[in-house]
Amino acid sequence: MSKESMVPLIKDVVEKFRPSLLFIQEKGERLPRMYQDGKELRGVRSITIRSSYDSETTHEIEIVTGCTD
Repeated sequence: MSKESMVPLIKDVVEKFRPSLLFIQEKGERLPRMYQDGKELRGVRSITIRSSYDSETTHEIEIVTGCTD
């Protein structure tokens, strides 16, 4: 699936589910795409997600300074 064809799909997911964090790892791509509160994150160096059945989900995002919009 090309990036151009994914854009409407991403918008549909965001509008329907209103995710706080959206992580997309495209097949064959080295780097994932991430959106937080509907905005694409740029300059992401790493992400750690912790989740378990009996506690809230938390995440840490490391962003390279100067790469953000």
